[in-house]
Amino acid sequence: MSADDVAQRMPEQITIGASGFTPAGYPKVIPGAYAQRIQNSKNPENFSINLYTGASTGDELDGVLARTGRMKLRIPYQSHPDLRKLINKGKLNFIDMHLSHVGRYIREGIFPSIDVAIVEACDVTPDGRIYLTNSSGMSGTYLSLAKDIYIELNEAHPLDMKGLHDIYLPELHTGRPINIDYVDDRIGTPYVRVNPERIKGIVLTNNFDSSKGFKEPDEASFKIANHILDFILHEVEHGRIPKGLLPFQSGVGNVANAVLA
Repeated sequence: MSADDVAQRMPEQITIGASGFTPAGYPKVIPGAYAQRIQNSKNPENFSINLYTGASTGDELDGVLARTGRMKLRIPYQSHPDLRKLINKGKLNFIDMHLSHVGRYIREGIFPSIDVAIVEACDVTPDGRIYLTNSSGMSGTYLSLAKDIYIELNEAHPLDMKGLHDIYLPELHTGRPINIDYVDDRIGTPYVRVNPERIKGIVLTNNFDSSKGFKEPDEASFKIANHILDFILHEVEHGRIPKGLLPFQSGVGNVANAVLA
């Protein structure tokens, strides 16, 4: 099946759950084909897209769908400039929530249900085992809930990747700890298993991830970083943070890089 064939099958009003966590392991051809369908449509205003991922993704997913102007909701984390412009202009609803909460919110029905899951895989078996590529992200949740599943089988990734992931979906509302004590513990499966009847199409691809290097922090980033550092020093001076400081978790992007610099 071609990406264009998939795009024609996808509904106009759609909630997509896509693989990808940072620009790694995200679908690279189906989103572009769907965006082209919107561009070619005589009534593009009929289209509406909700997009869920694991985190930020590449231009072939976040960028092409953002530029259609028909994206209505983006969850949870993104870093694409085209998305950022839409969000800041109030043209796109964006929920900047903690990544660890997304699966539960979707499984509990708090967010709109998923119509289509689009994931990148290095292998798919006839009995419905899907082996993901460079990231797992939220793919296990999206594949378990989506009405229809489309897979980009990416031949750029070797079959040796099978076994990279440990896929485990905890039960809801139990409060039980995840039974991992050591770094080499495995409690799930190296694949996501689905009913093969829900797999509506497989598209062969051979595309690498479009990851980019870090940019040097600009003047605005350094100004923001200085404000953050001034705040930390102020808190130390008033005894609310110890002189030895506390553990800091770095964020993503130029501001975080400027703070650490």
